[in-house]
Amino acid sequence: LPGTPIQIPNLESLHGLLKMVNKKSSPGFDGISFNVISILCRDGEFAALLLRFLNHLLKGFIPHSLRVSYMILLRKANQKCRPINIFSSFVRLASKFCSITLNKIVSGLDNFQLAFSPGGVESLCNGLRGFIERQDNALLSIDFTNAFNSISRSLILSAVKIHAPMLY
Repeated sequence: LPGTPIQIPNLESLHGLLKMVNKKSSPGFDGISFNVISILCRDGEFAALLLRFLNHLLKGFIPHSLRVSYMILLRKANQKCRPINIFSSFVRLASKFCSITLNKIVSGLDNFQLAFSPGGVESLCNGLRGFIERQDNALLSIDFTNAFNSISRSLILSAVKIHAPMLY
């Protein structure tokens, strides 16, 4: 989508991001752990440089050397394999910030979208229960098959521009 990319706004947000990542997780393929990055960010100059670098990644300028990942296939209890990709720790940090930001935006859509959202069906059932307990109500439910594909893309983009301008 055209528009302003998601960006880490300031050093305080960067330090907040570093507090959210699991410092005990394995390092990226670059061998750098989140714990090491957190320690290095105690130096304000390094933190400022990292902030600029992560925002560069979030704009989509990812050096070729960071586009590589290692894939490991883990066998699950049901004998199916689950692929795990190990990226650079810097790409993982940028992805984590992007994920947090998008989750905040999507959680704001909970009142409009019930399927594919955590607790969506439960909130629908609770709402219906409360509705049924009141007197003199009528209820109409419409479930459109393939609804997303039947809406024009320009209408979707208009709604994104209004309700989630940072994604437009």
